[in-house]
Amino acid sequence: MEEHDSVNSRRDFLKGSLATITVGASLTTIAPEVFADELQSSKRLRLALMGTGGRGIFMWGPSVEKEFSDKVEMVGLCDINAKRVSYAQSLFASSPPTYTDFDKMIRARNPDIVIVATVDSTHAQYVIRAMELGCDVICEKPLATTAEDCQAIHEAEKRTGRKVTVTFNARHFSEKTKVKELLVNNAIGELYSIDYAEMLDLAHGASYFRRWHGIKANSGTLLVHKASHHFDQVK
Repeated sequence: MEEHDSVNSRRDFLKGSLATITVGASLTTIAPEVFADELQSSKRLRLALMGTGGRGIFMWGPSVEKEFSDKVEMVGLCDINAKRVSYAQSLFASSPPTYTDFDKMIRARNPDIVIVATVDSTHAQYVIRAMELGCDVICEKPLATTAEDCQAIHEAEKRTGRKVTVTFNARHFSEKTKVKELLVNNAIGELYSIDYAEMLDLAHGASYFRRWHGIKANSGTLLVHKASHHFDQVK
């Protein structure tokens, strides 16, 4: 994908995510006319990032700080790997404080929103704990790797009154939104079935098996980690 498409999809997603959290709407994409006013608010949202690996840094890191500096403030970075979070700090113009203790970061920095971009199998523990400590959450897909963890998150959301937004960046790619527009406008008539297939080549597909994603205990297998995009877009 060209760089401008990636930037636009990230910007569109973040607008929707911030609106979802700040106005307390349901966890669905919010139309531009709904969140436009919210993004004009004078309040800057305090963000904290849990997980400073590739996804955390290159999708939710310095680019968000740069593109939305008038709307958000990155107030803390956390990772269980001290060297990794230290490196991540060097990429931010604001040099946010770093932590290896999640609870300590939340209590010290008091963020409005916690972005969870850790290994899939640890999403639930950080999402739930963030809500218990009074924060709303943006969680990378998949929300969790087991039905039990998903249920626990749902119950914690009801118990704490906080909001969770699950990120599915692929739905915001320009070609995907165009396909949805065509289908909604009945361009091909009534749908009876959908066959969704994605070719995972050596660069983007096989590479998953050379990283933590290839271990079932970490990702729940690619059926959970990767195919969550398919379930999201087909629905």
